[in-house]
Amino acid sequence: MQGTKLPPVRKNTRSIHPFTEEELKTYLTMIEGHKHELLFQFALYTGMRQSEILGLTWSNIDWENHKILVDKQMAKKKNAKGEPVFEETKTDKERFIAVGPDAIACLEKQQAIVDRMRLTAGGSCWEEHDLVFPNATGNKLSYRTVYDCHKRIVKKMGCEDTRFHDLRHTYATACIKSGVDIKTLQDNLGHSDVQTTLNIYSHVFDSMKEASAHQVEAYYSELKKEK
Repeated sequence: MQGTKLPPVRKNTRSIHPFTEEELKTYLTMIEGHKHELLFQFALYTGMRQSEILGLTWSNIDWENHKILVDKQMAKKKNAKGEPVFEETKTDKERFIAVGPDAIACLEKQQAIVDRMRLTAGGSCWEEHDLVFPNATGNKLSYRTVYDCHKRIVKKMGCEDTRFHDLRHTYATACIKSGVDIKTLQDNLGHSDVQTTLNIYSHVFDSMKEASAHQVEAYYSELKKEK
């Protein structure tokens, strides 16, 4: 092994487009009353991947402790019967995400909607798949349907480059600016290591460094005034 060189660490260079504060306010207003409003809100509350949200089952909700177990995701393929196929998460690791009262309220509203849908449509898919965000028959909700609905909304906002996955980036950016430590954020996002999180959101940390410089100078200025 002498003389060999390790390959360079490649950073995630794909551009991300998290919402600004003003864009987020507009987005939340525009999704009001939308059929997927609660799904979009839930993505912002948890930072879960689209595949993980579509694969989330009610058995994964810890109502008492306000935690969500992420242990699988919905594959884009279906089985021979046209039914949803579950697979392991991207890193093959399960994780828990602690959520606040707004996220729990979102799930409670969704549960009421699913109960009404079950009474209307009937069938065995509801209990068999147990999906939190199913289609009208209790089966898999289409990736494309959710993605296209989101894209139509952001296009009206003038944010054509913003993907559904950028809701995850918006969550992460909000966590960083709110002071959530990097290890907790890494665990919540399900990244394999902290470096991945740092690489993706380095621009957010850089902007916070600039702000910290001004905060330190303001602190010193206040001390000088007290002399």
